[in-house]
Amino acid sequence: LYIARLFMAKYCAPSDATTYERTVISIMTPKGLAAAVLASMPEAFGIPEGTLIKNVVYATIFFSILTTSILIICENKIPGLKHRYSRFFK
Repeated sequence: LYIARLFMAKYCAPSDATTYERTVISIMTPKGLAAAVLASMPEAFGIPEGTLIKNVVYATIFFSILTTSILIICENKIPGLKHRYSRFFK
């Protein structure tokens, strides 16, 4: 998902967007509110593996949020990462 967002930010962002704005666009992915709601439904309906489905989806959402947070911090603190994004978006 993060790799696909790189290309989406490169080709679909407004033409006047700066490299920093494109970087933030590529890092900020949707977090799955709808997925969380839908993942709780199998358990509510008594489907045998409903708890497993819910737990996997919740963990995926959690790690997605954690990864995004780490990438935003790293983008601001690590000059090498900023340089790589700059090269990609030019």
